[in-house]
Amino acid sequence: RLHVAKPVRKHSWCLQTMVLRGITGRSDHALVHQWADAVQDRLRGEKRPRKLLVFVNPFGGRKRAPVIYERKVAPIFQLAGISVELITTRYCGHAKECLLEMDLSLFDGVVCVGGDGMVNEIVNGVLLRAQRDAGIDANDPNSRLQPGTIKIGVIPAGSTDALVCTTTGENSPVTSALLITMGAEIGVDVASIHSGERLVRYSSGFLSYGFFGDNIKASEKFRWMGPLRYNWTGWQTFLKHHVYEGELKLLVQPETTDANYDPAGTDRCRAGCEVCHTAPGDIPLQVLSSSDVDTTENKPYWLGIQGHFLSVSCALMANRCARSTAGVAPTAHLGNGLMDVVLVSQCSRRNFLRFLVALANSETCSPFKFPFVHCFRTSCFEFVPKTPDSSDEGTVKRTGSWQCDGELLTDSALLVRSHRQLLKLYAHGIEERDENQPHRCFCTCQ
Repeated sequence: RLHVAKPVRKHSWCLQTMVLRGITGRSDHALVHQWADAVQDRLRGEKRPRKLLVFVNPFGGRKRAPVIYERKVAPIFQLAGISVELITTRYCGHAKECLLEMDLSLFDGVVCVGGDGMVNEIVNGVLLRAQRDAGIDANDPNSRLQPGTIKIGVIPAGSTDALVCTTTGENSPVTSALLITMGAEIGVDVASIHSGERLVRYSSGFLSYGFFGDNIKASEKFRWMGPLRYNWTGWQTFLKHHVYEGELKLLVQPETTDANYDPAGTDRCRAGCEVCHTAPGDIPLQVLSSSDVDTTENKPYWLGIQGHFLSVSCALMANRCARSTAGVAPTAHLGNGLMDVVLVSQCSRRNFLRFLVALANSETCSPFKFPFVHCFRTSCFEFVPKTPDSSDEGTVKRTGSWQCDGELLTDSALLVRSHRQLLKLYAHGIEERDENQPHRCFCTCQ
């Protein structure tokens, strides 16, 4: 009996069972066993995980992570002969604590069963452990970071699961489990977020200030509603229509400024992406200021922007999900060392609603066509909010909130820097297949 991973539809994988039977007698049965032994020998030569550390978050999303793991994931790992150390998290930060304390050399990979917030906790645990073991000061924004020493797998069980949708093309626990079993691998960028001389967090997905951050903050007291809380508080946040003043400094290449960069173009990051494969390494922060640079030389420089914003967003990947069909940054790449920054300047509620509707339908409608939306591709940016003086008449003294991969941040002034392919994930990237063509099957076990 052979269990194989079979490609189905455009992006998915399914588990299929094949039974080998002898027909005429003992000679056929011996041949069947020879086939089985040959398959097992071939599998032992593959770089596949043998032992995994699995974290299950029973609190996130619709609180179905334990059921998803037991019914859909554990049977696949068992068939593949993968041994598992299972930890059900009890509180926020539990997985991070374990990753900082445990002997990770005993495992081939770490698997997260949860949503984007849980993934962020795993990412931070793995990277903080790597910096500590390498003697690197994580609080120094100029540090050259050590890549994670262990691969991460993600089983979607959250509210949006943007990282899984962007790296596999599907929100499917079975597809993700099979990719982990087969030892798929892809390098993804990670951003370090600093406030002053202190590391705030690492991010692998979506960071946003203003509307989206305020929505996350407002939704905290409605966690009992599950994913519906974002719709409920989203309308409230929209009606408040808070505008924030601030200054943004971006490290950009001349060809990625607002006038030349097309965030809704046809260039999409897919499996085997040439852009991610050939992109240069991290760009140092010590570069020319915008006043000293000749942009015709095609060198990175600092670009300063001041204004009033409804939102300031940063995407390290497309961030596809059910709430945004092509993602908030459709042309962002998984491993090119760059981030897409989207600024929504002050506008009317009607125009902002048009932007939000287009963002939700980004596969067919560009959210970047509006004159109040500006996009940049950068390796580093700094944002400093401006709080009105108490003596200013007619002003409200407030700053917005940052959200990072669905989790609220307490700092407002941030320095964000992208680090190229700092993590390895169990994924291939989105695979584009012709549904009418036959596909190869991959054995997972005997």
